Amino acid sequence: MKLKPSVKWAIAAVATVTTVTVSMGVIANAYTYDYDTKSGNGFGIFGDGNDKIEKDYFRKGYDFEFSEENSALKQAVRFELSVDIENYYSTNISYNMPAKATISFGGYGKDGNRTHFGSFVKGTAYSGDLEYSFTDTDKDSMASGKFWMELEKYSSVEFKSIKFYDKDGHCILYGCAKPDLNWDDDKYGYGPWTFYQLDAPALKVDDGIQNADGTYAMKATVSVSEPTVTVKTSNGADENICKYDKASAERFLNGEKITDAKSLAYDPAEGANNVYSFVTNACVVLTDNQNRDADGNPTKIELYSVSAEQTVKIETWKIEAGEPQLIGELPTIKYGEFTSADELLQRFNSATRDPDFTVPQVDGAFVDSSVTDDTALFSRALIPSADGTRKVIAKVVYDEVSGFDPASHKAQKITLKAHVEANDIEFLNGPVEFEKEINCRADYIDTVKISKQPRTDYEYREDLDLSGGELTITYDSGHTEIVPMTDEKVSASGF
Repeated sequence: MKLKPSVKWAIAAVATVTTVTVSMGVIANAYTYDYDTKSGNGFGIFGDGNDKIEKDYFRKGYDFEFSEENSALKQAVRFELSVDIENYYSTNISYNMPAKATISFGGYGKDGNRTHFGSFVKGTAYSGDLEYSFTDTDKDSMASGKFWMELEKYSSVEFKSIKFYDKDGHCILYGCAKPDLNWDDDKYGYGPWTFYQLDAPALKVDDGIQNADGTYAMKATVSVSEPTVTVKTSNGADENICKYDKASAERFLNGEKITDAKSLAYDPAEGANNVYSFVTNACVVLTDNQNRDADGNPTKIELYSVSAEQTVKIETWKIEAGEPQLIGELPTIKYGEFTSADELLQRFNSATRDPDFTVPQVDGAFVDSSVTDDTALFSRALIPSADGTRKVIAKVVYDEVSGFDPASHKAQKITLKAHVEANDIEFLNGPVEFEKEINCRADYIDTVKISKQPRTDYEYREDLDLSGGELTITYDSGHTEIVPMTDEKVSASGF
């Protein structure tokens, strides 16, 4: 496939190198030619500009470099450089040179020094892709995310594009060379490059409440954000030389194309894995209008983002508990309803909701699975977080009764001690325990009858003798009680 000519670099008899700083932190290298002033050349340095090319009589230094860490280069395993290498002839200096080129490249080691990976060496005319796969040793240097390329012995070389690929064979960094050199008033030629990189899309948690430790409470919904394209240029290159529509980009989650959000839920089973690992990436189609095929059609490049890894951990709710409040009122009990404190506790803890009563809805409150539809309203507690930002509802278990005398007909105030039982909530400040009071109504006397007469015959000035006499007392509850007239509760007057 023959592509349209792009940027050409040609040999010169004597060259002086000048370093020019342009916008966006890009360092461009302008090469001054004393003889063939029409054959300018020069690449860009993409990065912080710390590496300068000093003046020399021959071409020297980094012709192409990313001097700052680049995420795509860190994941690259190979690259393809598209070039045309041709014969060179200069009318100005009447010099012919057969087609040839040596292109060296490499990265940076952990010590910050440049490392050499290899060279493309061509001694004849060539048009096409030059490919290189990084060795394990190369990959150690590529971990720095930096890369350089140096054009050495050459005739006439046309650089068209460069593609860096990841382990899955996806192009993750694409560089396009512009066909027209930029010239300043002193006839310095600058070789413009435009690089395109699709940034890794982030994993979004669309629906989920986050605990203070970064985990999500019980459930979450995740999706992949819209990717962005980063464009870097050198030497005044056109950043729009390639077209793309990021709105049509495809997004992937763990290698599968994603169109809808994915729901995650807490699994309470023992040993269950509630840590979800995700790899996100995306793909957009670049249309390179500079490099065209033999039929004149633009080149299409599927540009993938680098992969980004993220985990989402689903756990129980974790809150600092505030003061609990019962959803429903505790009932008032009456005499005879319970024969013991144990029975009272058993009955309260097994009570079910009266279907005639609607469960009050608390906006924004999470309902623990310990609460079912049948759970009595007074066995449900609303617990706000200590900072007031969250609310949960969990089951109440009554543990202890004090102040209850099942034999007494008097009104009683009974104290219940209780705790909150939750399956899906961890209270960070310890168990939620509280006390509540309930009333036991008095059992009032309805009637009193003499069921057995005491002695009735007395001598003058003889004391009253109630022994043997009995009263039958009937209460509102229907309970009857026989009380001896000599009981301290009985008094007599008028004798």
